[in-house]
Amino acid sequence: MAVAAAVSTGLMYRQGIGLWTDTIEYFSFAESLALEDLPVHHGVLYAIFIAAFSMVGFSIPVAAAVVNLVSALLASLAVYGILRLSITTRSLWPVLIGSYLTIFSLPWLDAFAFAMSEPLFYATLLPATYFLLRSLDSANPPRDVWLSIVFISLTTLTRYAGVCFVAVFCFCLWRKHAFRWQGLRAAVVYGITAMAPLLLLLVWNRLTHGTTTNRQLLVTAIPMHYLAEGSMNIASWFVPFQLLLRWQWIHVALSVGFLLTMGLITIQAHFKGHLMVFALAVATIGYAVFYVLVSATVDLGAFNQRKLSPLFIFGVLGIISWYDTAGHGKRTFIHGIALLGSLYMILFTGYRAAGFIGDSYHSGRGFAATEWQQGSLLETVEQLHRDTIIFSNADDAFQLRTGSPIGGIPWRFIRTTTLPHEMFDREFDRMRVAFLDEGAILWHSRLRYWPPYLFPLEQIVSEFDLVPILQESTGTLFTHPSNRDAYLKRLEELR
Repeated sequence: MAVAAAVSTGLMYRQGIGLWTDTIEYFSFAESLALEDLPVHHGVLYAIFIAAFSMVGFSIPVAAAVVNLVSALLASLAVYGILRLSITTRSLWPVLIGSYLTIFSLPWLDAFAFAMSEPLFYATLLPATYFLLRSLDSANPPRDVWLSIVFISLTTLTRYAGVCFVAVFCFCLWRKHAFRWQGLRAAVVYGITAMAPLLLLLVWNRLTHGTTTNRQLLVTAIPMHYLAEGSMNIASWFVPFQLLLRWQWIHVALSVGFLLTMGLITIQAHFKGHLMVFALAVATIGYAVFYVLVSATVDLGAFNQRKLSPLFIFGVLGIISWYDTAGHGKRTFIHGIALLGSLYMILFTGYRAAGFIGDSYHSGRGFAATEWQQGSLLETVEQLHRDTIIFSNADDAFQLRTGSPIGGIPWRFIRTTTLPHEMFDREFDRMRVAFLDEGAILWHSRLRYWPPYLFPLEQIVSEFDLVPILQESTGTLFTHPSNRDAYLKRLEELR
């Protein structure tokens, strides 16, 4: 399974590892190796590993791909180990089925397709979980707790979301001792030790950048379309998207049913003393609560496959482990339903995985997709950029594809808090001067979504009386009428 996970990951990189906005922060440090370029908004460990591999001769994108491939091996081995521990019948079939459903699932593949921190996150989180589960068995030596601490501390340095699992694991250690003083003491020691490296990093961030995580605490209501997106993505783990689009009530029923199921498994495992099942179920519920709270108070993020992937991974591990422990003595009818459900999920997962890996293999992901590589408009913009000010909704894609920054569109409000952007007026005035006095160009890329927090395209065009000078299927270039003829002549020369 580990080899299969690495091979499937490698196949997705035929067009290059997937690139997205967050990738810029990781690649910037690998390029400069300057401490001031260490990521602040995100954890630092992924950027450090990319930099380390790039120093031995790999290009930065290839270094990121190597980190992801090694992470896929480690994470999939940990999945196998977790299932071998938690399945008490010692039967190999549930282990193989659970491993397959995890490493070929859409959330897993989507997380490993990009040069972002999730692969390393799972390569540290899942081994931490494995050693924690071992420590829940009193017959195992104390070193398992310390190995779990080592891995979970690396998890927090990779993604700040690792803090959630530190809390979950502390709670599980407390439960191991029936919530007595001895368990509380063990949990406190675990938590303090595991959090120490992250706390040192946050102090460093504060001293060098003036902020700990580049976030601010602010209570805000989560928009309903965010929750609907999350509900749709959870439901898509079990049924095709086409079915959800046709009958939208299904996604609510499936997502709520999934979370309720994990809650019931948590309660049953607690009262029956199935500590490993309890830990996996609590990790699922704990992350769901954590992500909602963080989105409502600190960082309003997308409820997409990648961000919700811990729910699926721990959910699958928890459900399979629970059925193994709770299914003993059940009637043949119940086992028949479980068998049919497993067969359906095996076929559904395989179908989805084949499509996702195939699309990645032939077309690439994110800004590494062939539509970005083969677009003539991007080449035109790159040539114009040498002596022209350019603003675009695809400034992140341009920087990752060419290595050079261009101007972005002013933000009306902060995406993660929905508060008005303090710098909007200054950035808008700068854009005004650039268009009216400096001959700037606006590049609207149709390959890049124009999010609502950016100043609208139509208003930019009308505000500065911009006119199109080049239109292609992938986008349009605009400029002020006073510069139109000069740019048309130059574009003709570039062809």
